[in-house]
Amino acid sequence: MTLIIAGWNKLTNQIGDFFFAGMEDSTALDKNGISDLKNHFDMIDAIKDINGIIKTAAADLMRLETAIANSSRKREDTRDPWAN
Repeated sequence: MTLIIAGWNKLTNQIGDFFFAGMEDSTALDKNGISDLKNHFDMIDAIKDINGIIKTAAADLMRLETAIANSSRKREDTRDPWAN
């Protein structure tokens, strides 16, 4: 959910978007606890050398990029087209 408030600039709206992106799934996150992170923890535990670090970091960046893109798409239709 994007909040458009008079006098706020684009950066302020983006910060609000980031906050609300994390809040959207808070009920599910509370219910699941850390079980959603198990695969990630297993990947970290499997790191044995520099190549493992690089592989894990690359996977993290790809997941983050996908999450940001999906989050932005969800809220595009709620944006005020006249806002900064």
